[in-house]
Amino acid sequence: MAAGNYKVPPPFDEKKSYESWKNEVEIWRLVTDLEKKKQALAVALSLTGRARDSALEIAAVDLNDDEGMNVLLTKLDAVFLKEETDRQYEAYNRV
Repeated sequence: MAAGNYKVPPPFDEKKSYESWKNEVEIWRLVTDLEKKKQALAVALSLTGRARDSALEIAAVDLNDDEGMNVLLTKLDAVFLKEETDRQYEAYNRV
């Protein structure tokens, strides 16, 4: 993210930790001057792959709301947090 361009949310890369990306988004939300109800729309449009597909299952009117980010992150949590938990469980059971 370019310094000073806080309207552009951090990109999500499925090869990296979802939790780390989610933390970056929370930081971005604190520094962006984009109004609260537009933040989920900006994040949804910045996503690619399965994350974008999941985000696009949410009606635009639900994203274009002060609680839109919570709706979006809840949807993404259902997909990506479960996968991270499953990977950790499998890794633990291999030991």
